[in-house]
Amino acid sequence: MSVGFADKDTTAQYYQERGYIVDATEIGRAYYPSEHVRITGDIRVRYEVLPWVSRFEVDGIQPE
Repeated sequence: MSVGFADKDTTAQYYQERGYIVDATEIGRAYYPSEHVRITGDIRVRYEVLPWVSRFEVDGIQPE
């Protein structure tokens, strides 16, 4: 599942008008589609650093 991080200068309303839900996370505001997703628990966005890659992982949301 892909999520994006909201620009600090862009309001939540901007993303909501385009069909996204905006939530605060530990590492900033994130947005994700409001349709065709299944919420499986608390949505958490984690930043992981592995020896070969740095990445964001998302828990609690899946595509339908």
